Amino acid sequence: MDNNARNLISHGYDEIQNERIWVIIVNSLPVLKEEVEGLMKGCGEKADTIC
Repeated sequence: MDNNARNLISHGYDEIQNERIWVIIVNSLPVLKEEVEGLMKGCGEKADTIC
């Protein structure tokens, strides 16, 4: 999610459309999931705790 989207959500929540939020979710969550899974793999067996 870019900084403009973050600012719009944080400060212009009354102006943002649900469709825009959905696009951000659909585009950002898969990337975030991959990044988190990669970090957890790097933790090895310590994945249940903070590495």
